[in-house]
Amino acid sequence: MRVFCSILLIIAAASGFAQNAFIRTYGLEGAFNEGKGIVAFSDSSYILLGNRQNFGGQSAAWLFRVDSNGTILWEKYFDSYVISSAENLSRHDDTSVVVAGTALFGNDYSMMIARVGLSGTVVWEKTYGTDAWDQGLCTTSDSSGNVYLSGYGQALDTMDQDILLYKLDGTTGDSLHSKRLDAGFNDKGVYIDTMSGNNLLLATQSIATGSDSTMSRIWKMNQNFDSLWTWTPVDSAEFEIQCLFEDTIQRIVFAGRMLPDTGSVFRFWYGFLSQSGSLVWQLIHPPYFLKNMRRGFTDSKNIYYFTGGIFPDYFGYGNSDVGFWRDSAGLGYFYNYGALQDEEGMDLDIAADGGMAFIGTTKNYGPGVNNIFFVKVGPDYGYNESDYAHYTPVSSPEASDVKLCPNPSSGTFRIDLPDNFICRMDIYNLQGMQVASDRYYPGETYTLSGFSNGVYLIKITSEHQSYNFRLILQQD
Repeated sequence: MRVFCSILLIIAAASGFAQNAFIRTYGLEGAFNEGKGIVAFSDSSYILLGNRQNFGGQSAAWLFRVDSNGTILWEKYFDSYVISSAENLSRHDDTSVVVAGTALFGNDYSMMIARVGLSGTVVWEKTYGTDAWDQGLCTTSDSSGNVYLSGYGQALDTMDQDILLYKLDGTTGDSLHSKRLDAGFNDKGVYIDTMSGNNLLLATQSIATGSDSTMSRIWKMNQNFDSLWTWTPVDSAEFEIQCLFEDTIQRIVFAGRMLPDTGSVFRFWYGFLSQSGSLVWQLIHPPYFLKNMRRGFTDSKNIYYFTGGIFPDYFGYGNSDVGFWRDSAGLGYFYNYGALQDEEGMDLDIAADGGMAFIGTTKNYGPGVNNIFFVKVGPDYGYNESDYAHYTPVSSPEASDVKLCPNPSSGTFRIDLPDNFICRMDIYNLQGMQVASDRYYPGETYTLSGFSNGVYLIKITSEHQSYNFRLILQQD
């Protein structure tokens, strides 16, 4: 664990190792696996959500429960689709969780959402969306048991994106209300949460066509998604809101990152809004540079907890770690967990023993190119790096019809993909080192030039999905 200090913040180093503090990784050898969500329960078990490859190389959303030591108790794949991809996990009640993501039917992407019980039984599973390509990004539940889903739909003719919102019956998963919001740009509903008074908070991001600038906005809405007010930060192109929630004294807490006027690294940024949408307070932490700020929440004492990816180097160079921020009114305690290569935190929850549990992705630990990264720290926020174990999935979903062929290859290959857009192709050796990056046109015959015989991992990234393949190269 690397610890660093600042005169602007109080940084707490972990002193000693608490009981039941460990590192666990999950995934297939040589594959791309990523962690997305975590929910902790009072019996010291956890439900984890991620994405992993099947043996054919396609992505499958993977939900599994582990015990207090991280051992897998059961696992569930969302494998009734050509491809499934998980994005968010939320607690529905003490007996179930809700999964949000994206599913592919033929050539159509839809928002995927499911409620799953603690035993792994699916209460209901649904897909929603329009005739466009749709993606589910975040979900939450209210005190009445209703479920809310946010994301976006992309029109096939113009390729513009609009915000998609759904209110669902928590018992059946049936749609009670839906809305499509067009803010005039390419829009996404990136984060949704419930608040007091039966209202909702929504964070959106909009990117103008032909621009890299992101405009973030906060919406306060009623349960029918009617806007009560919106708030946009000053110099909105420099600020990106990535999560928000209401604290116990009904302040609206937002957090994200700020791109400085000079340089290319982000800084941690958070603040409060009043119930009427006025800015109360905000703070930028200049010495700490972010990769992303993913999730946050508050406890009963109005202490705020956030996780994401942080660059320990003061200048934002090098590799990222799982970042953890424990903050109260500007008094911040920053921690980072990781090794020499990249880690990033995606979600966190308070463990039954008062410690914290994080899920994310790592390149340092485990046999995959990337692995699901589960870090359990004690109440002192320390962890035992030597207490490490990797778990291979007990079962695997069936491979889809999307194949790389021929395989083994004498130097050329072809992949027929459901997407008809130019994709990014990254090629890795078995040590996880990237050896090439190029564009790939679906269905083209691609020639490998200058490669030695051996096994390579190929990742194809399209507009909506990624595909991973293991290629055996056998040249004459």
